Amino acid sequence: MKRVLCISPHFPPSNTADMHRLRTSLPYFEQFGWKATVLAVRPEDVEQSTDPLLEASLPEGCDVVRVRAWPASWTRRVGLGNLGLRALWSLFWTGLRLLRREKYDLIYISSTVFQMFILARWWRAWSGVPYVLDIQDPWYNQYYDDNPQARPPKYWFIHTLNRYMEPYVMKRVSGLIAVSKAYLDELEVRYAHLKKVPKQTLTFGAAQVDWTVAEQVSSSEIEPFLAQATKQPCFKGVYVGRGGPDMEKALGLVFKALLLGKQKQPALFDRVHLTFVGTDYAPKGREKKRVEPLAEAFGVAEHVQEFPLRIPYFHALSLLQKADFLVIVGSDDPSYSASKIYAQLLAKIPILLVFHEQSGVVEVVKKVGGVSLVTFSEAQGHTEVELLEKWQEMLQSLPYTPETNWDAFEHYSAREMTRHQCMLFEESLAAHQTDTHGSS
Repeated sequence: MKRVLCISPHFPPSNTADMHRLRTSLPYFEQFGWKATVLAVRPEDVEQSTDPLLEASLPEGCDVVRVRAWPASWTRRVGLGNLGLRALWSLFWTGLRLLRREKYDLIYISSTVFQMFILARWWRAWSGVPYVLDIQDPWYNQYYDDNPQARPPKYWFIHTLNRYMEPYVMKRVSGLIAVSKAYLDELEVRYAHLKKVPKQTLTFGAAQVDWTVAEQVSSSEIEPFLAQATKQPCFKGVYVGRGGPDMEKALGLVFKALLLGKQKQPALFDRVHLTFVGTDYAPKGREKKRVEPLAEAFGVAEHVQEFPLRIPYFHALSLLQKADFLVIVGSDDPSYSASKIYAQLLAKIPILLVFHEQSGVVEVVKKVGGVSLVTFSEAQGHTEVELLEKWQEMLQSLPYTPETNWDAFEHYSAREMTRHQCMLFEESLAAHQTDTHGSS
């Protein structure tokens, strides 16, 4: 059986979105011929909430090695909070010891903490072990150059760092996985040699077992998020996930449709209440509301409640189960792909989906079904009218179970996604061995 060293700075019980690919793959790696060791940062050194149930979802005997990171309480005094930079040297030396002490065939990094991707290049130079990278978001891109109003703090520093790190790391990469084909296409444009590198576009796999684990969450822990919605009979809509300036287009369409619905069908839309949870990934104390101010600008503030802090993953699933319908909005960036949709389809609750027409999500949901889909583009107008019609139809039919093509959905299961991952591992390893023998 081959061995893979998996790098994921965020890892259970840390409650972050970027570790779910690896978490849901671990139960299946050995079925497809790979034994995994995970290298992660201690949860107490990660500036995110924790969820003990995440650890309970890991396979028994999971091999996890954890390292320290410089405490954020120290480094933030000099303006440094990035986990990749705080843990860089601990990850490097621990990873190097593992690679020297044990026989690994491949290094696999799955994370949005891009600054530590450089470790893969260093480890390859010291050990000769090839590496595969999982691109869950664009690493170096010009989105914020074109949208300066949306720039995050310290953008110039991270942007400059990424501009130099990405080509250095991509020069020797042996394989690439991405949640969006657009990410891979963009990399090929910048680095022509990547056309010959094995690549695979894979969403996060949907794990049915997660919904079983979510049943352990007490209803009393979820009720505060829906307290305002239960004061009077209403249709409870829930959105769980990040907000941000790039999602204002889609959110604006939702709020326009809601306002229009209140004018045309007040008996229905006056009863709509939308709860947004986990919209800001900032640590507690630095979180900001991103959705309520927009709802107020569109005149529907009384229908919207926002809890910007992330909540434990399984609490989020439990909250979704308490909703009458779900709302999922996408970015104005056409390459954006929301992997959370696959897990949320398993809730078997009506979903109102508002996404850019070029997003890969659109093609998938058309195959799988079970979703009320509305797309938008830069040139498209009056989308809120179409959204209103589909929303009205949904509300008039509640409660109901969506008609989902579960045979088609199986392609997006955690097991199937892991199978494709391992196929990419094999292909990358074979290409590396060919290159090595050819250059010797």
